[in-house]
Amino acid sequence: MGGGDAITAYDTLAEQLKQAPTLFDFPLPSGELTRRTFTFSDLETVAAGSLYAETQRMLFLRALASYSQNKNLVPLARLLYSSLALDPETLQAIPDPTYSDAVFYSIECQDYSYFSGTPEERAEAYLRAGDEVDAGNLHLSSVFYGDMPCAFWPYASENKLRPQALRAENFPTLVLGAIADPATPVSNGQNVFNRLSDGYLVTQDGGPHIIFGRGVSCVDDLVTDFW
Repeated sequence: MGGGDAITAYDTLAEQLKQAPTLFDFPLPSGELTRRTFTFSDLETVAAGSLYAETQRMLFLRALASYSQNKNLVPLARLLYSSLALDPETLQAIPDPTYSDAVFYSIECQDYSYFSGTPEERAEAYLRAGDEVDAGNLHLSSVFYGDMPCAFWPYASENKLRPQALRAENFPTLVLGAIADPATPVSNGQNVFNRLSDGYLVTQDGGPHIIFGRGVSCVDDLVTDFW
């Protein structure tokens, strides 16, 4: 990071943005500049979105270095707009026919219990559950609140019983994991594997969130042969 540490550079920018958003000039295709605002929430959003794949992690580190060395927020802003599927010129949403938030939450909100009571009471309980997370001063702690829509989702599950751990008796099971995957920590996959009666574990150094079908023959060949 220009001779420095990436975590230090991130923390320095985060502390600055917690105090107040930063104004910067964003270049338009016309050659003109438009005044934009970059917030702490923007930083956490682009950081979290960039951790899912190796290329995005590289681009995020370069963008962070650009700010650390030159106080240039434009590269981070470009990554933010890409992560949010926004047109960088107009900031209008770019529709993605392959993804639906409605479908995501209709499934997600049935997987777990999001407290009980009225939507407002469930939301308040969710926020209070996050107090301990926030107190821990964790990086990207706002990710904890990603399922907040479930507090207001119609017919969201109120079943507090968690499913039994998978043991997959009587059939073989392949578990895939990547050491650098932030969404499904590799230790979780190892725990699943250790409980299986007939399990096989494939772990990729570094790696993206999904390791199959990314052109790494060591992984792809094992999976297709297993299938």
